[in-house]
Amino acid sequence: MAALAGLLTWVLRGREAPAPAPEEAGPQRTDPASRPQAAERPEPAPAAKRTRHHVLLATNEPGVAVGLVLASRADAPAVFLPLGMFPLEGELTDVDGKPVDVRGVTADPRYAFVLLAAQGALPGAPEPLTARASTTLAAGEPLHAIAPDGTRLASNRVVGRTQGGLLLRLEHPTRAAAVLVDGEHRAVAYALGEDTALPLDAALPWLQQPGRLSLTDLQKELRAQDPEWLYEDARRLLEGAPSELALRDALARLERAFAMARERKLVDALQQALRIAHHALVKAIAPRDPPAAIAHAREALLRFPDDPALLSSLCLLVARHGDPAAAADLYLRLAQVSADHARGIAGELQAAFLREARERQRLRRSSEALAILARAVELFPRDADLRAEYAALLAQARRYDEALAQAGEAARLDPGRESELRQLQELANRAGSERSGVRVEIPFDPATHVLRMPVQMGGVAIELVVDTGASLTTIPSQLADQLGLRKPGNPTVKVTTAGGVVETELVTVPSLSLGEIEVRNVRAAVLDLPESLAGKGLLGMNVLQTLNLEIDSQRSVLVLRRGSRRR
Repeated sequence: MAALAGLLTWVLRGREAPAPAPEEAGPQRTDPASRPQAAERPEPAPAAKRTRHHVLLATNEPGVAVGLVLASRADAPAVFLPLGMFPLEGELTDVDGKPVDVRGVTADPRYAFVLLAAQGALPGAPEPLTARASTTLAAGEPLHAIAPDGTRLASNRVVGRTQGGLLLRLEHPTRAAAVLVDGEHRAVAYALGEDTALPLDAALPWLQQPGRLSLTDLQKELRAQDPEWLYEDARRLLEGAPSELALRDALARLERAFAMARERKLVDALQQALRIAHHALVKAIAPRDPPAAIAHAREALLRFPDDPALLSSLCLLVARHGDPAAAADLYLRLAQVSADHARGIAGELQAAFLREARERQRLRRSSEALAILARAVELFPRDADLRAEYAALLAQARRYDEALAQAGEAARLDPGRESELRQLQELANRAGSERSGVRVEIPFDPATHVLRMPVQMGGVAIELVVDTGASLTTIPSQLADQLGLRKPGNPTVKVTTAGGVVETELVTVPSLSLGEIEVRNVRAAVLDLPESLAGKGLLGMNVLQTLNLEIDSQRSVLVLRRGSRRR
């Protein structure tokens, strides 16, 4: 409505044209009723003789519109109504709420008014007026002003034109909505307030051939020229679960409104609505045509590059439809824009990476599957499922060191995956034995029950005591600190000692070397042993079961080979 009211304001406030020069005329007799008066004071007239040439119509803003009734046909009077007061939705009614049966309607934006033809008499049965062209007015010709209730107001004259001739300038201010009539009671103009009037010239040809538009059609046309109404219509289309067709219609309306809008508040509201509509359209297209949905989302992001909803949808779409590398880049971009949106799609994106990697593996494109999971682990380093899947693929590719590193981290994140880590360690050791046939001999003292084994951990030498009764390998706290293995978030484990059950931290030793045999990603409990074994650790079954052990009692040596069979 604001744009239509603004059009009327433009007509009222435009640059004035020079007034036409008055024609020379001799002395004339002046009728007292036609003399200009200083103030708009209604002349006394008996109520019974007072005739109305206006009709009151109820509209949605500002509530009541005063329409000038013009002569047409007796069964279809014509009503002249300011465009700024014409309702852009709903029916026309009188002030009592009774609908007006509109036969046809038209609008002329040059003059900012609407003409409508009513089917039958209008409310109050006003007496119509015959219209006259303002171009036939003689300079200084006296006119009478008639108020909407039929009251005769002060006389007036046209002294010039404004807006390039579109409007008339009056000698005296005249009440808005009054009609100016000549001496023969023919309507010349419609007062707009102050000293400005709107001529009825455009109404004359219309009276001969009334407009054929329906009220609804004209309302649609006018709403299409008003950004606020276009915005409201688009919002209605976006409510509920709109169809793809409705979403496209809403987008078209919003784009038209955006091109016309000037107020900052409306511009911001339209931008937000456009974001919502584009996102909804992407979601509507995706089930039937994913490539089209991806293309639309990319196009929308050129305009709204930081929209988190569009980024989220596009990220998941490209991940599900064959481009995980692009999805990873989009996810990093999304995380910078909105951490909440990134967390919201993390689970779906991880699942999409897993599905895509498995599909590439099924197609025997292992290198692509590995690349997908490597990027996924980089994005989601705390996801145990991704790391375990990545470890399994690395093991299939016989990249055991990398596989053990991933499996060890997966077990740290999810202790329930310890068994998977042990299986992978056995597999790696068997593969190493087959590869190199490494054999290590460790001498021992047959007179003692303690079997000590020198090992290297992260380049640091330490002596471990072989303990087949210990399920886990242990290391002293000093070594754990020296190697930087103790970190926030490490799990804890309960260990049975001679002094009872204690709870201690569980760490992952990247490398444990027994001579030339290396075991990767060993799980170890941080535990300080009693005084007799101070500074030492225990070599538990989680390492021993990955080796092939043989005792040569004649030579008093312990023979180690890769492989899990013990003698």
